[in-house]
Amino acid sequence: MTLQPGTRLGVYEIVSSLGSGGMGDVYRARDTRLGREGAVKIISDRVDEEPNAIARFDREARIVASLSHPNIVVLHDVGRENGVTFAVMEFLKGEPLDRLLAGGRDLGWRRSMEIATAVADGLASAHDTGVVHRDLKPANLFITEEGHVKILDFGLAWHDPFRTGAQVGMSRSDATQTGAVFGTVSYMSPEQVRGEPADPRSDIFSLACVLHEMLSGTPPFRRDTPPETLAAILRDDPPPLAGSAGTLPVRLRGILIRCLGKTPEHRFQSAQDLAFALRETMSAPGIGAEAFGRLRFTRARTLSLAVLLVLVLSATAFWSTARKGRAAESSLIPGGTATASAGMTSGRAAAYDAYVRGRHAWNKRGESDLREALRHFQQSMDADPTYAPAYVGLAESYGQLGYGSYISPEESFPRARAAAKTALELDSTSSQAHTTLGFVSMYYEWDFTAAETSYKRAIALAPNDAIAHQWYAYLLAATDRPIDAEREINTASKLDPLSVPITVDHAYITTEGTQRRCGG
Repeated sequence: MTLQPGTRLGVYEIVSSLGSGGMGDVYRARDTRLGREGAVKIISDRVDEEPNAIARFDREARIVASLSHPNIVVLHDVGRENGVTFAVMEFLKGEPLDRLLAGGRDLGWRRSMEIATAVADGLASAHDTGVVHRDLKPANLFITEEGHVKILDFGLAWHDPFRTGAQVGMSRSDATQTGAVFGTVSYMSPEQVRGEPADPRSDIFSLACVLHEMLSGTPPFRRDTPPETLAAILRDDPPPLAGSAGTLPVRLRGILIRCLGKTPEHRFQSAQDLAFALRETMSAPGIGAEAFGRLRFTRARTLSLAVLLVLVLSATAFWSTARKGRAAESSLIPGGTATASAGMTSGRAAAYDAYVRGRHAWNKRGESDLREALRHFQQSMDADPTYAPAYVGLAESYGQLGYGSYISPEESFPRARAAAKTALELDSTSSQAHTTLGFVSMYYEWDFTAAETSYKRAIALAPNDAIAHQWYAYLLAATDRPIDAEREINTASKLDPLSVPITVDHAYITTEGTQRRCGG
């Protein structure tokens, strides 16, 4: 059925056709009651005669109605008039992503990541209610004239509100039937290709295919024919990114590889984790900090005058005060004092001396300082291979070098983990080793559960370790626990009030927490 301009569906007057979706035709309409525009979707003639078509249409409307997020299209109304079943969505001005890409527009890696982050935010909200989209593709992502991103078309979505993992609520002839293949070929996950149930990690795979296309111009597994594409999804590794990929942040390549894992267990385990990883990558040192949307907790922000004043005062105090070392460092020094080298063996004394020089360099955090710290910590290990603090310092140096992308994260973070584990083999009570393991889990493996476990263990072993509280605070902030984050960063600040990095994070976290409580 084709609706002509002027046709009335209840209070909605058809204005013009907007196009067709997978199972419905979409029209621009005017709500004569409220005076606003909307997008009216009806079941198209192509599927009107299919069994369960109306049931599927109604199910999509119920799913969309259950969702509320700025990056998901809004459902205004549903109805049936003169034999026509319809749903009324918000009217969006802009273009679907596939049209932008088809026009040859180069989005650039940063804008591509912004779009992917916004989609991940919307997915995280949907997944929290038990909804899996199952058909993410550029045609189902809309970019408004203001630059906002909206997820469209939940026609193939399934809803598991109790997170049972079973695809329920539909008949055997419906889209959830085991063994049935649903989705758009180039963006399907391996489990969709095999006709297996799709959980939230399937959407993560599909989103990675979209991100790959935004960056390179083509989905990673697209081949000449659909059967070849399906085989590539199951068999092939994603190709190296072409075009402008040489300018991509190193971390972004790692994120894509992880999202495109052949098994769900090898991917990010939640869309929230993926969104955090993308934000961290965009705000990493050396990448810059262009704002977009309402970002929460990035490391590169424009500081207010008050924060700058705090930093100036802190830096002045830092350089003008003779620091005697933080408590966590003292706990690693036999005897707990700067004179502890008295009575040591020559090897242990030399190891301690090199360690102190390495720690001094590490505290500056610059690239050359971290490389200098590596040399000193290696000298410490050479002097005494059983000296656990040297391995901790080595682990922390590699962790910071990887975080700053001064060296490849694929090279640095595994070395950091290995050194931290060696430290724990030598001293199972090393809080800093646990802290570094948490840092690696958080920033390289994106495993927030493991990171939190490590941070908690570190704090239990050394309640006065300021860095453990600082990094744990950042994890809590990134996972939307602002009250707990403020508690931890306040503790870190009290333990080490002269630390510039802690002062910066304290300003970020407490300011953001205040704004959120005030509704800003």
